[in-house]
Amino acid sequence: MAVPALPRYQQRRLLYLFYCLTGSILVIAVLSFFSNEASHRKNGFIRLVPPHIAIPAHIRDLHANVWNLAGGTATRVYLSNRAAPARLMEINLDLKDSMLRNLSIHSAATRVSKSLRVMVDSPTICLAEGVSPLLAEGRLGDSLLHRLPANAYFGLATPLSPASHILRVFDTRLGQNILIKQLPDTLISKAPILEKQADGLFCTDGALHAQPDSNRLVYIYSYRNQFICLDTNLRVRYSARTIDTVSHVQFTVSKIPSQKAVTFSSPPSFVNEQSCVNGNYLFVHSALPADNEDAELFRTGAAIDVYSLVDGSYLFSFYLPDYRNKKMRDFRVFGNTLVALYDHYVYTYTLKFPSKLKK
Repeated sequence: MAVPALPRYQQRRLLYLFYCLTGSILVIAVLSFFSNEASHRKNGFIRLVPPHIAIPAHIRDLHANVWNLAGGTATRVYLSNRAAPARLMEINLDLKDSMLRNLSIHSAATRVSKSLRVMVDSPTICLAEGVSPLLAEGRLGDSLLHRLPANAYFGLATPLSPASHILRVFDTRLGQNILIKQLPDTLISKAPILEKQADGLFCTDGALHAQPDSNRLVYIYSYRNQFICLDTNLRVRYSARTIDTVSHVQFTVSKIPSQKAVTFSSPPSFVNEQSCVNGNYLFVHSALPADNEDAELFRTGAAIDVYSLVDGSYLFSFYLPDYRNKKMRDFRVFGNTLVALYDHYVYTYTLKFPSKLKK
């Protein structure tokens, strides 16, 4: 028996649905292809990952995501509190014993600002806030810190001694960030050390680390593959590259004339997220996967690249896995102990470096 033909309007409707279905499948296929291509795009470098570098040791719940790493020694770590900047926590590296200290500043005109950064290099403690600006120093055994002259507004500060600090300030004449050394009665600056690539502000952003006992400073850029090793008088020893290939910042900025401000007009891409120094090593949490990277390992952990501060050469890498689906938000190395923060947890690892790779 012959099957009656569908009315013409129903044929057109079925044909329309067929085209819609086919088009949707094609769109999904194309998006999947480009997504897959992006996730496997080569970055032009590889990592050397020896086994068993970071061995989990201890973990402690801090009960609130308000603590930042302020410093440490071979036996204890110090945490500052974002919500209560005058409070300092001291914990042994076995994460069992802890105590709280309350800090105050002698002759402070205002209460302690929440933008204040606390830095501990035992037995010295330094407080820095660049908008006021404010610098204060004391000793760990004392709760009263003494205010120091702050002769410039700054974005970063790191102490060298009770009498000197290295500051990163914005030079309006040059239109870029520069490094200066502040002494009690003077500011010392050299020819611009930081390399301007775009706006001079964001393009020179980075982290500043000091090792006064080694007469060494390290500045590492956030958005490109470069770090600089200097002495404490701001004389450049060498410039070196991290292992990735991003040599120029990959963002654009726009000016807001009414506010006399600069903002990102395209989102910035981090290259170096966090970093720290210890002994002759620079540790860098890299934001970029290597060509030989296991995609799942990189997605669920933090890749830490290690460099020699003797000559800037790359040594090896290791991974710190996420903890309870939380990303590592900061880390420091003290002796052979790495301390990492995950949300409101502090986690310690024992580091065992390959002897043949040590420098």
